[in-house]
Amino acid sequence: MMTETKSLRIEKASSLDRLYALLIDYCIIFILPMAVLIVFNQELNFKLMNTVSQICLLILLFKDVFGRSIGKKIIGLTIVNKLDYTKKVNPFITIIRNFFLIFGILETLVILFTGEKRIADMVTNSIVVKIYKEVPPLKLQDEQFKDDLSEATECIMCGSEIKPNSIKCDNCGWTYKN
Repeated sequence: MMTETKSLRIEKASSLDRLYALLIDYCIIFILPMAVLIVFNQELNFKLMNTVSQICLLILLFKDVFGRSIGKKIIGLTIVNKLDYTKKVNPFITIIRNFFLIFGILETLVILFTGEKRIADMVTNSIVVKIYKEVPPLKLQDEQFKDDLSEATECIMCGSEIKPNSIKCDNCGWTYKN
């Protein structure tokens, strides 16, 4: 008997994907408005530039409030709860996460030493993941559909080893079964 399975493949977003998404967001939030100002206003007025900069910073804070920013949407990323990757984080958490972008250099150092985690990820207990939705249905024999838990595997959330015959990470609590 054949079983059809349709699933999503979810994995922790790479630093490079996160950087691309952030660069897209920065271009939209900062560079585009400044370019428009320069093109349409030959006389660069300090007060106008200051106002536009403040608006850009507010947009930066609220960029992920609707689930994900334009950059994340283009790259295919989303922010989820670290312990339950099926739950997106609430809008308040996204504002807190984006507040930490002010500490850009410190955030960069933390990413270098912790491996793809920002201070904001740790404080808000969130993680950025890449979701692959275009996974075709698999046709499997029923006996092939069973999970092989006999070997240790790596936790996709924290990278720790999940012991053989276990479905839960002892380090972060993540589980691949509901």
